[in-house]
Amino acid sequence: MRIAVVGVGAIGGSLAADLADLGKHDLTLCVRSAFDRLVVEHPKGRSQVAAPVVTDSSKVGPVDWVLLATKAHQTEGSAPWLQALCGPTTRIAVLQNGVDHVSRVRPHVGAKLDVVPVVVQLAAEKTAAARIVHVSRLAVRAERGPPLAVDLCISRDRKPFQDVCQIAFNVREFIAFEHRFEHVEATA
Repeated sequence: MRIAVVGVGAIGGSLAADLADLGKHDLTLCVRSAFDRLVVEHPKGRSQVAAPVVTDSSKVGPVDWVLLATKAHQTEGSAPWLQALCGPTTRIAVLQNGVDHVSRVRPHVGAKLDVVPVVVQLAAEKTAAARIVHVSRLAVRAERGPPLAVDLCISRDRKPFQDVCQIAFNVREFIAFEHRFEHVEATA
């Protein structure tokens, strides 16, 4: 699956590291300032993400998923990335603080694409360019929309537990990038 992370701060970088560690995706990091390699320190060690780092939206094409992890006030500035990365079947997961995710992103991607508001729980800090310290479990919840758990979490069989995401469907979809942490509860 082709996944682009737009905004590689604490949230985007931590998600990118988890996806890269799984080794099952074609991952692209879309940023304002170039760097050689993303490094994320976490409770189970260190991840070095060797995914392509792109600073020019004209150098990318459509992907399956866009993870928009910029600050909410940077959405307008992310429009060139969204336009370049979105094809007819692209899904956009909006991993931003605040509310009104869909109405903020919709003008940049059109009415037909799935825009999925996402709530992220994570204690992480960007300590320098392309350096993140991730100190807590990472939980990602999609309130509605297409099955992110199926598309972003690679396996439904939960084995080996260290390499895949725990997936539990309740009233809402729940996604937990679990391979670094011991236990996450699904919430209704």
